[in-house]
Amino acid sequence: MAIHTLRSPKRFQDLPGDPGQRFIHEILTTGKQHILEELALAQRSTNDSFQYQECRALLGKKNISIGKRNVVFYLCFEDGVEWAARLRNPFKQANPDHDQELSRKLETRSMESEIATLLFIKQRTTIPVPDIHGFDCSFDNRLDVVEDAGGITDAQILKIHAQLAAISLQLARRCTLSHIGQLKLGRDGADGKPFVEADRGSACSSTRAIFSLD
Repeated sequence: MAIHTLRSPKRFQDLPGDPGQRFIHEILTTGKQHILEELALAQRSTNDSFQYQECRALLGKKNISIGKRNVVFYLCFEDGVEWAARLRNPFKQANPDHDQELSRKLETRSMESEIATLLFIKQRTTIPVPDIHGFDCSFDNRLDVVEDAGGITDAQILKIHAQLAAISLQLARRCTLSHIGQLKLGRDGADGKPFVEADRGSACSSTRAIFSLD
């Protein structure tokens, strides 16, 4: 009888050549984290009509998060307030079936839809979502600056589970759309304020979408 020791698989972030690690290395070696600090400092000073003096990126390993498509840096102000800066990773391998121009459009549209969805939920429900303090959906400057949700405790997880029914009910009653589609940002020509509109798909329900595949 052979006895084998089972090992947990490595996280993709720890694999050699991971594009997230490559992106972080480029940011830190070129000092681009200071650009994040300057942008966040200027944005918060504008939002609060108060001139903040200090904002620094937290560069410890535990303070930088790597996902499949994004890297998140945490920024701390002099008064202890923390923001999260989410950057779309340019080193993520593009879909080989798409040309470069189409890939850029899809990446830009994806980020825009994510932001629009947060705004849509915030406008129509009382579901807690992070505040978006600034963003840029252009391909060459993918930056989201949002309010840090902070760490989450076991008690908070239980509270969230208890609220899932209420959250689902709000989504069902207040966030329904006439057709399946992707949310996107739009602009009101009257006052220039951003609003959210639906980019419609061909089906008005998931049931019709499934049966249309037959």
